[in-house]
Amino acid sequence: MRALLPVLSGAVLVLTLGGCEREPRQPPVPRPLSVAQVMNADYASQWSHSGRARLVNGQYREAAAPGAATEILVRATEFNALGDLDGDGAGDAVVVLESDPGGSGVFYDLFAVLNRASQPLTLAPVPLGDRVQVSDLSVDDDGTVNVSLVKHGPDDPQCCPTLAVTLRYRLSGDRLVSMDQDPSRVSASPVTRKMVHSFTPRAPIRS
Repeated sequence: MRALLPVLSGAVLVLTLGGCEREPRQPPVPRPLSVAQVMNADYASQWSHSGRARLVNGQYREAAAPGAATEILVRATEFNALGDLDGDGAGDAVVVLESDPGGSGVFYDLFAVLNRASQPLTLAPVPLGDRVQVSDLSVDDDGTVNVSLVKHGPDDPQCCPTLAVTLRYRLSGDRLVSMDQDPSRVSASPVTRKMVHSFTPRAPIRS
């Protein structure tokens, strides 16, 4: 019986030490993205020669052609929102960019910006249209992205869209996908396009 005591004591010690082991530490949740990061991120662009547009304080510019006075301008509008798009607890973002390639059109795109170790990862753009009027952008608690805008109806001239819609998107894989569309006709009287000014003083883009 005495011979078993050291063995039993050792077993108790092992069990005691085993009970004191701590759970593995979980990695810290990344800091939410900031608006400043969104305004200085790199985005896909069909208008730039490289296919990318790295914003600096919300803007990207390049000559439309070598030696040309006309510029391609890509810039962040005032419409951006923060929220968790992929459910990982890290704060992501969405933003609407406005692109003026130097012609008559002004094109709007919705971008999701994911949080990867507190750094922005921009996804493929969702085209919103030419010379539409964005009025609101938000992210719900479940990650749904809501975009309110006025777009062109079947009989609207290019200058004057009158069809109010709310577009809803959810993240699926590495892109935003449309959930539905809820149109409602608004007044047919001409609508003045809302000018979205840049972050440095300059003349607004003209339709």
